[in-house]
Formats: sequence, C-alpha cells, structure tokens
Amino acid sequence: MAKYLLIAAMVLFVLFMFLQNRDSGKSFSEVAATVEASINEESLQQADDQTLKKYFGLNAADYDGVLLYEATYNMSAEELLLICVSDDSQLTEVEDAMNQRVEDRKNDFAGYLPEQEKLLEDAVVLTRGSYVLLVVSADSETYQREFRRAL
Repeated sequence: MAKYLLIAAMVLFVLFMFLQNRDSGKSFSEVAATVEASINEESLQQADDQTLKKYFGLNAADYDGVLLYEATYNMSAEELLLICVSDDSQLTEVEDAMNQRVEDRKNDFAGYLPEQEKLLEDAVVLTRGSYVLLVVSADSETYQREFRRAL
C-alpha cells in the first residue's frame, strides 16, 4: 500500500512541475507590459542591450525578448530582468548568468551596505516555460505576482 502511495505522490509531483513550467502562449510584449506596469520608476530605470551585455554577459539578439531595469542610483542593488528564450537549451545559460550576477553583486555590497546585501540574499530567479525573471528588489513579491499573472 505504501508503495502505491509513493508512486501516486511522485506522479502528482511530476505533473505539478510540468504545469508550473508550461508556456502560456502569450507574447513577450504582453508579459513584459504587465510586469513593466508594476515597476516603481523611483527606484528602477530601463536599461539598454549594452547594459545587459556588460552586467550579464548576454546578447539581447539571442533571445525572443529582453526587459532590463536597473537601479536609479549607484548605491542600490535593485534590478529586474525578464528574458524570453528562443530555445529551451538557453534556459540554463540565462539562469546561470542571473545567478552569477547576484553573486557578483553580493561581493560588491558585502559588509558595505547591509540593506542592499539583504536584497541580494533575497533575490529571486523564477523560470516559467520559456520565460526567466530575476528580481532584486524590496518589491519582489509584487513583481513576481505580476509576472505569474501575465502568463
């Protein structure tokens, strides 16, 4: 009996994971517009493709869509990056670049600005289908909720 319950639990887990990572079918512009509408422009400003290359080592032309916001002032660790990959094989590369950026920024703020260091400790990399979202912000929950809602 326990064996069957374990098998059923595993099947439910796999189904849950599959449903969590499915693509919504919405275009990048629709998803980006929803996320962008929630952005606090006092703390974040839109950045360009060169900034993406400089900070993350990624080329915007390689993806179906990129939305990058950076802090409005130098002493803030806040960032938001949304990428829609062209191919699932790019997911690991994008996630790794995001995680590396967070680690690099932790080193920048270590022992210097504890509140910014805390934001980096709480950074979120969230993957849903072909979309990957990085959020480093006190408003992280809002951005994550809007991202999920957009899909």
